[in-house]
Amino acid sequence: IFALIVQVIGGVNATALLFAGLGPVLWIVYAWLVARDVTFRRALSVTARTGVLTLLASLWWIAGLRMQAAYGLDILRYTETVEAVARTSTPNEVLRGLGYWFFYGQDRLGPWIEAATTYTQVLRVILAGYILVALALFGAAFVRWRHRVYFIAVLTIGVVIAVGAHPYKSPTPLGRLFESLASSSTAALAMRSTGRAVPLVVLALAVFLGLATNVVSERLRKRGGRAYALAAPAVVVALLAVNFPALYNGSYYGKNLQRPEQIPSYWKQAIASLGNSSDSRVLEAPGSDFASYRWGNTVDPITPGLTDRPYVARELIPYGTAGSADLLNALDRRLQEGVADPRGIAPLLRRMGVGDLLARNDIEYERYDLVPPRELARVLAGTPGLAALRSYGTPGRAVPVGVQDEISLAAPPNDAYPSPVVVYGVKDPVPIVRAESTDHALMVSGDGEGLVDVADVGLLDQAGVVRYSASYTSPGALRAATNPGAVLVITDNNRLRARRWTSVKDNVGYTEQAGEADRPLDLDSGDARLPLFPNQQPSAYTTTVDLGVQRAVASAYGNTITYTPEDRASRALDGDPYTSWRANAFGDARGQRLRIDLERPITTDHVNLVQPLTGGRNRWITNIDLRLDGGPVLPVTLDPSSRTVGGQTIAFGRHTFQRLEVTVRQTSDHATNLFGKLDAVGFAEIRLRDEHSAHDVTMQEVVQMPTDLLDALGPDAATHPI
Repeated sequence: IFALIVQVIGGVNATALLFAGLGPVLWIVYAWLVARDVTFRRALSVTARTGVLTLLASLWWIAGLRMQAAYGLDILRYTETVEAVARTSTPNEVLRGLGYWFFYGQDRLGPWIEAATTYTQVLRVILAGYILVALALFGAAFVRWRHRVYFIAVLTIGVVIAVGAHPYKSPTPLGRLFESLASSSTAALAMRSTGRAVPLVVLALAVFLGLATNVVSERLRKRGGRAYALAAPAVVVALLAVNFPALYNGSYYGKNLQRPEQIPSYWKQAIASLGNSSDSRVLEAPGSDFASYRWGNTVDPITPGLTDRPYVARELIPYGTAGSADLLNALDRRLQEGVADPRGIAPLLRRMGVGDLLARNDIEYERYDLVPPRELARVLAGTPGLAALRSYGTPGRAVPVGVQDEISLAAPPNDAYPSPVVVYGVKDPVPIVRAESTDHALMVSGDGEGLVDVADVGLLDQAGVVRYSASYTSPGALRAATNPGAVLVITDNNRLRARRWTSVKDNVGYTEQAGEADRPLDLDSGDARLPLFPNQQPSAYTTTVDLGVQRAVASAYGNTITYTPEDRASRALDGDPYTSWRANAFGDARGQRLRIDLERPITTDHVNLVQPLTGGRNRWITNIDLRLDGGPVLPVTLDPSSRTVGGQTIAFGRHTFQRLEVTVRQTSDHATNLFGKLDAVGFAEIRLRDEHSAHDVTMQEVVQMPTDLLDALGPDAATHPI
């Protein structure tokens, strides 16, 4: 029976299964060692038979995980981080049955779990939850029962596991152990969602609550009869009702996850028209965080389940190989941001083995800030080499997003809205499996972004084999792989920069200096770069060189979800008060810091600080700490003058120093709202001037393109078209 239950639920999530499985395991140990209800031989026999049958019943999902681990990307690196999980797994939330990170997430249209607003903002629900926990703990402490030890063990172990690494920035010794285990191996990282142990906590608390209710009810019955005896369960039931508003407010099933049982007929017609040929792929556009259609949210896209034809689409998590994910991201980014060159799309699709492009125009583009369907339709309609073969469904209408951007403002006012699904055929497609000629070869110094550029300028369609120079880990190997007469393409891509996987847009960081990733100011747990070119030469990257200072670096920039390179640390030293270093929008900005390492020591007695003058301004920095060359902390209170172009001048006495560090100690928001929209804070200008200079210290960033290809070929590069 146990194996059959696992077979039914096991494929949903192995972590949840393993954590919940601790309950039965503990029961076997308890029955043998504490209650002494069974012998060791009996316990071992039951464990062995249950374990073997459960393993056999789980092979169907274990095989899939094994295949992905052997041949695909390390998916765990691109999903939720230990820090994201630990952020919400507070002991008090865990005790009331919450604390799982996903419960608190939201997108542009609202919370992922609609009940989250009720459980975090409605006072009566919060109070009822804590009262129930208190009553259950009262039962655990004072009610004697034969199996109390077992459920106390389940409760304790469940809380310890569920809390995990919280608080992430300053964990307990046990929390530090959770952190270190998660970073030690892939198997340990798979167990990072420790909040999935909460069912153990809820089970134990429910048992203790029932015991306490029974005891109190029995004592009241002895004092006042049956009417008194009903008082205790009545109070508990009332508290449970208040704590479970889904019973009466219709939120048991989230409205954002409800959908018809049958998908729209136009989708079935569109997918049927694609056929089942395995010669070429179907590319679905635009990329989307999740498949949230106008007619219902299926989370995963429906197309792969309805066709046997090879399929590819940009999703939140990269699947397949690093090279294919990188190229798909590069193409989709251009479409999403409205900067795709139509001339390069068809050649790139041919190179990818795509025979048909399916435009899913009924995606809720406003939910994840995707390219509007009308904009995508305009680009594809003007793409040479694409033909709009078929349209399916009745054209809808534009959905007001409430936020205007440059793409929507540039749209023609009377542009027709496209059909929900449109299939475009690629002219002269090439099969997925094919040979490429070594004549007319391309050697590209760049990555997927560079390959899109190659297609845009017309070099890709008539090319033979295409290679990336960064694939070769030594100059000799690169030189040997470059065919005589091959065209050399040098791009400003393959940039050394951070990458997140929290959305399909705004997920790459600023271009870093060589070696910068090896010496971060703070570890960015969300930075998960694709291993596109393992062990590549440093000269294969596009990097930056800072002029005017050695380095300006911050603990974070932008917001807690996406990267915004325009908010990087160098913007506080560029001499322009209308650009800024800004950090931690949507989150707690306290503790964020910026460090400036100057080219040489300067002598001065002050610094002038200007807070951001543009963008959102619903909170400010009120207190900071200054440190010169790692010396004593100088607390500073910022006044309204710091919010003006002239800035606030901070005097600290005459010092000679080469390093200045500014730490945000307090901001104007003293309360943290889980669903708030707090703006980033930071500095537009940090003005430093040596007493012997007439000018402030400023910096410039110079982009340095890859040199690996020309370095490897040397004088022979002159024999190739470049």
